[in-house]
Amino acid sequence: MAKKRPAKKSPAAKAKSSDKKPTAKRSVPRKPLRARKPKPTTAPRTDAQKYAAQKKRAREYQRRITTAGKEIGEIPKVISPDRRAEARENLRFHLETYHPRAFRLGWCSDHLELIEALEHVIKTGGSLCVAMPRGTGKTTIVTRSIGWAKLHGIHFYSFFIAATDPKARKGLFQLRREIESRDLLLEDFPEVCFPVRCLGGVANKAAGQTCDGKNTNMEWGREKLVFPTVKGSVSSGAIIECGGITGSAVRGPQHTLDSGDVVRPSLALLDDFQTRESAKSSTQIKDRLEMIEADVAGMAGPDESVATLATVTVIYPGDGADQLLSHDEYPHFNGIRKKFLLSFPTNMDLWATYAEKRRESYKLYRDIRLATKFYKKNRKAMDAGAEVSWDKKYSRKKGEISGIQHAMEWYIGKPSAFWSELQNEPERENSGKGWWNSKQIAAKELHTQRAVVPDETHRIVCHIDLHEDVLYWACLALTEHGSGTFIDYDTYPKQKRRYFQKSQATNTLRKAHPKIGKDGAISKGLSVLIAGDGKRWPGLLKKLWVGESGQHYLATLLGCDRGHKPKIVDNVFSVLERTHPEFRTRLVSTRGIGVGPSDTPLGERRKRDGEQRYNNSYISKREKNKAAVFWLDTNYWKEEANDRWATPLGEIGCLSLFHAGTKWDHQLFSEHQTSETGTEVSGRGRTLYVFDEGPADNHYYDNAVDCLAMGSVVGCDTPATKVNPPPPPPSTKRPKRSGRKIKGL
Repeated sequence: MAKKRPAKKSPAAKAKSSDKKPTAKRSVPRKPLRARKPKPTTAPRTDAQKYAAQKKRAREYQRRITTAGKEIGEIPKVISPDRRAEARENLRFHLETYHPRAFRLGWCSDHLELIEALEHVIKTGGSLCVAMPRGTGKTTIVTRSIGWAKLHGIHFYSFFIAATDPKARKGLFQLRREIESRDLLLEDFPEVCFPVRCLGGVANKAAGQTCDGKNTNMEWGREKLVFPTVKGSVSSGAIIECGGITGSAVRGPQHTLDSGDVVRPSLALLDDFQTRESAKSSTQIKDRLEMIEADVAGMAGPDESVATLATVTVIYPGDGADQLLSHDEYPHFNGIRKKFLLSFPTNMDLWATYAEKRRESYKLYRDIRLATKFYKKNRKAMDAGAEVSWDKKYSRKKGEISGIQHAMEWYIGKPSAFWSELQNEPERENSGKGWWNSKQIAAKELHTQRAVVPDETHRIVCHIDLHEDVLYWACLALTEHGSGTFIDYDTYPKQKRRYFQKSQATNTLRKAHPKIGKDGAISKGLSVLIAGDGKRWPGLLKKLWVGESGQHYLATLLGCDRGHKPKIVDNVFSVLERTHPEFRTRLVSTRGIGVGPSDTPLGERRKRDGEQRYNNSYISKREKNKAAVFWLDTNYWKEEANDRWATPLGEIGCLSLFHAGTKWDHQLFSEHQTSETGTEVSGRGRTLYVFDEGPADNHYYDNAVDCLAMGSVVGCDTPATKVNPPPPPPSTKRPKRSGRKIKGL
């Protein structure tokens, strides 16, 4: 609808409006106007100042938003206080209730014993070591047990230790995910789980998080968890830290509270503290055991004790786990050793047929379907007599249908791993020969002290194992029938530590003989070790060894390994023979040859001109300006050395050691004797042991093997292995010492 226009006024209306009287003017005078103050003249803001002001406003705005976002508000109430109270008193109930998916296969007797041991150690303290078969979930139980101790406030500061840092972080991550995701934990432990849930999986949000306006002081990292500080919480500020046993975190961990108090761990749980590599190394084994005894045990401080539980799997005989389980060596750890296969089946013939079916099935189908079919058909007879600790442990994806079949799959397919991973009883290498371990060798001592020659000694031989940093040497006193006693051994330069690896040697040849280069230091050290330094050390070939009855001996023969630095050995020997003519017939350089079963033995090879034959060894014709070279069959003499160490004292051919003060004095020497593994090999109608070097040091082992071989040169060999009568003794000048009878020359 269109708007109406206003009506026009008539002339009469206009005249009427014009008759109004005008308003009177204001009689009060106005106040004079004040002059306005001029605005201060300021320089206009620059763009940078405008940008800074804008950033300040944005920061303030963001701070208000962040502060509002970090406030989590009131903690929810506990849904079931009774369930929570029962879980505190019973670790098994806690695991079954709050972590049902982690233990979906149920428990076996070994699990229940482990849970009981964990609960006892966590509540009352002490130390315990439990060996469990691989794959039985011990890591899962241990990590959840740490969470149980934290959530219920049993321990304020706990430490989880594994073999390496990544493995330790992986175990802590499992516990972290449980707290973040389990709804039942959120219901019964809201003072812990609710602040964690508010992080939304972003650990960085923990910094500055507040509850009722107070900071929760939470840390939620990969290596350390600090539970939220909440009023009334039994786990307020509790700490869980993890690390590898060789890492720096294990030594002296501590945490400073807001109050300024310093707290230390009161609980340490170790899970498989060794790797396969470390279990092979005697030095790494010793280091890790010392860390457990010193660093882990001292975590709680000087006036407190730490509760310690170690769950392990024995990998090799005598490894760290095997020693920690020993009641003789570590009685305070109360070692418990568990097996998976408790008893073998009585009908092993059927399992032999199973093995053939298994081999055929892998060839045709690349799985075990034929073997499983045979097992189903004869299961009752094949299971007779067999018993496993956990019948629900078997691989369904692989096609297995029982725990007994799973155990026998390991036994048939990988027997070595079966004994170590499932049984915690790894096979002893060369057990058929009955060779001794390092502890047995270290205890095989005579009554004579160090550097004292036993009666009935016929000859003394010495050997030097040459390296760039240090020289290893040993002296063996031999009887005419081949029995021997190591009367002394050491390194040059002498080390401050009694137990060390070659890579850890601090006093090296270059430090002892500086400013002459690497080869010069080796040459000088070798010369001093053999001929003496003119001061305190007389030299191995000049030293007068004193016997039990007061008689004196000189070393008849000294050998030095030429494999590492042959030119240096030749040069040093040439100089020594010129300056000391009596050394010429008493110095040889040694070189080993690994003769296999398919190779021709040294004694059956064609004899060359000037060659002198001995028991599986020979001395080649001497070349000009070169040392005499003594060649030996290393496989034969290494087997002989192991046999002689296993020969009881008093019998012909046995090896022994001088009497030491403590059982640790011969530890390094004896561990070198067992550093190499012998494997029985057959070929061309011969069977012998072939030796392979391991990661451990073997230098004193080389000394022992070469000394035994040189014993055959000086006529000190067992009657069964003696090749020919001993050569006539070398004619040398006697020292100008009246009234002393010198033997060995």
